[in-house]
Parts: sequence; structure tokens; C-alpha cells
Amino acid sequence: MAPIVHLASYNLQRGINYPHLLEQFGSLPELRDADIIAVQEALVPRGGRNTLARLAEDLGAGHRWSYEPVMRYSDKEYGNGFLYRPTVSVRDGRRVSLPRVARMGWLARFKTEGGMPDTKSAFVQTFDLCGCRLRIVNLHLDFAGGAKHRVAQLTHLFDMVDIPHGGGHEVDILCGDFNTSGPVSVPRVVADTDQVLEVARRRGFGRRGLDQRSVHQHRRCRPGASLARSRPGARIALPPKT
Repeated sequence: MAPIVHLASYNLQRGINYPHLLEQFGSLPELRDADIIAVQEALVPRGGRNTLARLAEDLGAGHRWSYEPVMRYSDKEYGNGFLYRPTVSVRDGRRVSLPRVARMGWLARFKTEGGMPDTKSAFVQTFDLCGCRLRIVNLHLDFAGGAKHRVAQLTHLFDMVDIPHGGGHEVDILCGDFNTSGPVSVPRVVADTDQVLEVARRRGFGRRGLDQRSVHQHRRCRPGASLARSRPGARIALPPKT
């Protein structure tokens, strides 16, 4: 039987309520048992510690972590990263900047710190485990600009990521915060989500949903948390060696 790799994706909601985050990472099976967790919005306060460093230490299970900044402010920054078990070996990694929205509506200005368009990016990291090499693209698309802007961001990302970089990986996984989830009964939300995910399907990715957890509530989001090429899913059966 092919080995199984457990993956998860989690937006930390800017690292607020750390005790609750720690409790979730230590108790929820989707997070507790994961080999690799792709994280968005890890907080690094000025003069303070990265949320991922705190989790790696406080979980007491020997986790390691990697990180790339996404949004920087005068007193803090947020970024994408990975929390992974000591059985996982990390290889090359890089940050891919994504196009910024040209202008924002009143709601986007209200939700954005400083009222200015956020920078967004993806963190591309290669991992070795169970005798297989995985390239994971951990992204955070913009909530502003609508589906058309997110399509442009994802298209740019694929144009950059599909350029050979390192090489030798056997599985591609795309995961993170697509900012497309919402009530599945709303036709516009369904259409916008499908429009964004179609960009990945055209590049050979299959569609798989992960349990996407938030700080404030537990809920299963509309698929869009993860997509993969080769043998995809939250539980990945790695291709056997020949």
C-alpha cells in the first residue's frame, strides 16, 4: 500500500487569540495529526516572536517551521508558512509576489489595515517525506477586487511556479486562502469560486476540499482550500517507487 501523507491548511486570522490557536493545533485531529500544515497570516509583532515559532515550541512534538512575509506594517508583519513534523525534510523555498488590486471599495478599505491595498504572495516550498518529493504552493489571494482580480493573481502565480525551479518533485499541491468561500447556496459565490478554481483545473490540478478552520468557528468551507496534481487530497497516497 502506498504511504499516506496528511496535509492541512489553516488561516490564523492574523494570529489573534493565541491560546485558542494552540488548543486547536493540539486537539483537532485534522491539525494534530497532520504531517504538514500550510499556514496563512502568521503574526510577527515588532520585537516579538513568530506565531509559528511559538506553536512549534508549545506543541512539544518537535515541529519545525518555515516562513515568508506577505504583509508588512510599521509595528508587525503577517506571512505564509509551514509547520511540519520532524520526519519531514524541507528543501528549497521561495516567495512569489502576486498582483495588487488597483483600487478598493469602502468595505475593503474598512477591512484593510491602513486602508491601503494589501500585498499578497504565495510561499512555494519543496518537502521530502515517505520517499517522495512534494512541492506545495501556499497562497493567500486578495479578498478585494472580486473574482476577476483573484483569477489574475492565480494566473500570474502559475506562470511563475510552472517555470522549472529546483525540480525533481513528484506531486504538486496548491492550498491556502483563496478568499472564495462563502454560503454555498448563493449562486454568485458558487460562480465566483468556480471561476477562480477553473484557472487551476486548466493547469492540470484536480479539485479537493480540506477542512479549513478559522479562529472563531469550526465550519467546512466550500472546496477551494486545496488542489493538486498527481495523487491529491488532504490524505495523499504517494505514488509508489518503481
